[in-house]
Amino acid sequence: MIQLHPGQLFTYREWSRWLAFRQSGVGQVLCIEEGADIVHVSLLFEHEDNWAPYVMHLPISVSALEESHVEVIKRVTPFEKAKSYVSAWRALFDRSQAGAFSVSLRRARKLIERTIADATPPNGRPFRIIETAYPVAGDAGRFSKVHVGLVWRVQMPNSGLLIGDKSDTSDTS
Repeated sequence: MIQLHPGQLFTYREWSRWLAFRQSGVGQVLCIEEGADIVHVSLLFEHEDNWAPYVMHLPISVSALEESHVEVIKRVTPFEKAKSYVSAWRALFDRSQAGAFSVSLRRARKLIERTIADATPPNGRPFRIIETAYPVAGDAGRFSKVHVGLVWRVQMPNSGLLIGDKSDTSDTS
């Protein structure tokens, strides 16, 4: 079992069940729910030698995260803005209106991307950041839908979202 701590940057890798190639990515631990099997993470992408969020907030079960073959690479300060998404999720979770992903990061990312596939960007601007994504109850009362909050346009260098040089691989605890 991996030891998780807020701020940890990690790589994840998974093999597609049907395709013969590996999918991988980078994420960051935002926080861990006390007394629950839930960790909040950000999924990141490379932006001009820095890491920036693609999905700023995603709650996932610890066991599902472990299925993603996580390897910690360093520890940095989590995104300050993500705290508001975690708080909003907690309020909904306490009322049984939000859940956490119980599938691997690759599968969660596919569910999120399927949810936003038909979203129309305003003014033809395709770049977007996903603020938050989590399961919500469908018509049958099961957590069968995905809520996704989108930001369509972000000026990355001035947004406060970059978290440092991607080549820095210092402290891993």
